[in-house]
Amino acid sequence: MMKKHFSYVSLRAQYQNDSADLFCSDQRFDPGFQAYRKQFHMPDPIILPGGTKALVDPGYAGVTEYVVNCIVVLRGAHGFKKFRLWGHNECAACGGVTDPAFYEAMLRKGGAILSAAIPNLEVELHFADFDGFYQIV
Repeated sequence: MMKKHFSYVSLRAQYQNDSADLFCSDQRFDPGFQAYRKQFHMPDPIILPGGTKALVDPGYAGVTEYVVNCIVVLRGAHGFKKFRLWGHNECAACGGVTDPAFYEAMLRKGGAILSAAIPNLEVELHFADFDGFYQIV
């Protein structure tokens, strides 16, 4: 038996969007992520502890394939061509590292994995710090 405990009105129609993001679950950056994402048309979020680290770390056995499969399924359903990988300063999953170069290297590795695994996917790399967001070019 189900008992309704929260009411809202949701869109019923299937939708297409322009992008998707892989974020860490660290809530310190969530207000900024939500504000940033409003500039895109209904981007799909994938939220995992460690974000991009979960994609690139060999210690997360099977997670790379899982993340790639999630992206493939979402892309098939919603048609996006752009995918943003995110890392953030002081990520607990990364041991709280404070060196942006560490996160840049991790993001570049993640970008290479996705570019090799998913043809024609435009991958952007982004770093969240406590004073703003940065795109790695």
